[in-house]
Amino acid sequence: VEQEWRAIAMPRHKAPERTMKTRAGANGLPVPYVELPLVSCASDRLALEEVWVGPTADTEARAQKARALVQFLGYSPEIVRLSRMPIRG
Repeated sequence: VEQEWRAIAMPRHKAPERTMKTRAGANGLPVPYVELPLVSCASDRLALEEVWVGPTADTEARAQKARALVQFLGYSPEIVRLSRMPIRG
């Protein structure tokens, strides 16, 4: 089961918390990533426009969880979109 998030972020400034890091991939090779906080403080939120839920066996349940998370973080649950791509098998 794939459980990953993908984000496209355009940094406004170079911040130490947004430096590239690496983790070990499934094949042992390093995988680069950047940590992106969804909320850094009450007045400084990311400009989230959409959150896409990929195809899963229970897409609607995952979408409900994503809506609850974004609403908890102060975003509209209406930004959550469902992928129409079929599950690869």
